[in-house]
Amino acid sequence: MESLKRGECRLAIAGGVNLILHPLHYQRLCSVNMLARDDRNKAFGAGADGFVDGEGVGAVLLKPLREALRDGDPIHAVIKATAINTGGRTSGFTVPNLNAQAEVVATALQRSGVPADSISYVEAHGTGTALGDPIEVAALTKAFRTRTPAVGFCALGSVKSNIGHLESAAGIAGLTKVVLQLKERMLVPTLHADTANPKIAFEGSPFHVQQRLAPWELPASAGAHAKRRAGLSSFGAGGANAHVILEEHAASPQATHRQALAAPGVFVLSAKRPESLRASAERMRTFLRQHRDRLSLEDVLYTLQVGRKAWSARLALVVTSLDDVVEKLDAFLSGRAPVDGLWEGTATGEGRDTGHAHDPRELARQWVGGATVDWASLHRGGPRRIHLPTYAFDRKRCWFTQAAPEPVVQPAAKAAVEPVAEPVRAAPEPDEPGARILHVAAEVMKRQASDFDPRQSLQDQGVDHFDMMTIILRLKSAFGAAFEPMTVVSGGSIAEIADAIRARTQPQADAPPAPPPAPESDVQTRVAPKVRAAAARILKVSESEIDMHADISEYGLDSINVMFMVAKLREDFGVMLEPGDVVAHRTLSELAHYVAGLQLPVPPASARNGIQEREST
Repeated sequence: MESLKRGECRLAIAGGVNLILHPLHYQRLCSVNMLARDDRNKAFGAGADGFVDGEGVGAVLLKPLREALRDGDPIHAVIKATAINTGGRTSGFTVPNLNAQAEVVATALQRSGVPADSISYVEAHGTGTALGDPIEVAALTKAFRTRTPAVGFCALGSVKSNIGHLESAAGIAGLTKVVLQLKERMLVPTLHADTANPKIAFEGSPFHVQQRLAPWELPASAGAHAKRRAGLSSFGAGGANAHVILEEHAASPQATHRQALAAPGVFVLSAKRPESLRASAERMRTFLRQHRDRLSLEDVLYTLQVGRKAWSARLALVVTSLDDVVEKLDAFLSGRAPVDGLWEGTATGEGRDTGHAHDPRELARQWVGGATVDWASLHRGGPRRIHLPTYAFDRKRCWFTQAAPEPVVQPAAKAAVEPVAEPVRAAPEPDEPGARILHVAAEVMKRQASDFDPRQSLQDQGVDHFDMMTIILRLKSAFGAAFEPMTVVSGGSIAEIADAIRARTQPQADAPPAPPPAPESDVQTRVAPKVRAAAARILKVSESEIDMHADISEYGLDSINVMFMVAKLREDFGVMLEPGDVVAHRTLSELAHYVAGLQLPVPPASARNGIQEREST
């Protein structure tokens, strides 16, 4: 938050994750009497005797409000203020400090600049412990009493009664609950608190426990422009305290969008596998059927085009209305074919640009085949990114089992043959280094080549150290000795890097030719299966999950993984492969072609020059 305020960053992801991976965790919690005796977390309720541990993960994207409004982003809530402090020394590690908690809440209220009595809900830390809950309510009351004498105006709740205490993800769980309540304008009940904890002095305090599902109403005196506001507390053992003041976002009225377009548009969906693509199509069809009356077709198309990553299994529909989208999704899912305006296929991974094509049918056809489309340039009038169903992840159970391992069956050699061979990329022309640099930078950064300014350095255009190293390796692979990495590292502009490559490019008439490319059949039957197997072994996934045409960066290979993979391929093929060779190739298919080329014998110089020489005796 502070970095955003100071302008040190434009975006930030905040969140938490909690996993219980070993029984020892429970043993430690039991040893300090923190867990409830039953399976209920009785936050603020009678009989509270500890919490129920839970697992979860969550995250939010933080962005300055003015920039989110400018960019037309969906806004879940507005953070008015935050505060953190530490409780210092107490009588025990798990014993909270009432004064420190009161101070952090009071500080957040002061920074927010909003009246305390405008806060109508507080999502408390509320662990359901005999000591923690009474201290927390006393601290909240102390903080609010410095700003308002009002009684009983603020609802109090804890999501831990619903999902347990998520420990390191407790804060994001509470934030998620507040955001959902703001969205629905409803207050949900805190469970197991029908009878309040008699040790908590609710009477005469600003707070009451929310015990029933009810509309989140604002008082009549609040005024026409009043907004719902909430406080959120998250406290940690050892005395780490945090409080946030949140406010609902009143979106400005949007112009009514037409449900039909003046001209056909392109609806796109993609996934890593055909099965996942069908699942995504089913989810999207259900969503559109339920919400089509309040959706803009242009917003839907724009969101899917610019707000989703394009995977290899692809579906494109040329449509004129949301009803048209639903009808063609029906046809796709039922297997009716052929259907006019529907394209389905697998991208080859070539990433070619569609150029100046604007015809929706041609764009749909090329995109399904793997082409890159600058979708944003096709829209006028400011369509918005909206909330739509996201990726339909595989529901894959990962659990220990005592079942005997299945016997390993070695597939026949022909079973590993790729159905469609990816053509070897042609080396860039010597007089086109600028275009090649832009192409490589765009691939690595997942951006359009037109996004880069040749007059500026890569660093000035958002390329960090790790992406820069990948770009350097790929340029080294493309240009060889003509490329000097220091031209990038030193901050030269893209145009200057290209000029340096041209200056170092010498006529190659007398140079020995590169080895001929390996036969495609040899690559696919002998090399590609071993590259696939090595990648699957390193990533600990089945070989069927390895897409030879996917960008290597998508697999999350770190330096250790790359070293293991290099060692395995060296062992399998007896070649001098280096870690940089893996990163320098965009796909595993390209890497397989490279490895196959390393294995080809290079004819002696005399034979290359057409001169027969006898062996010396």
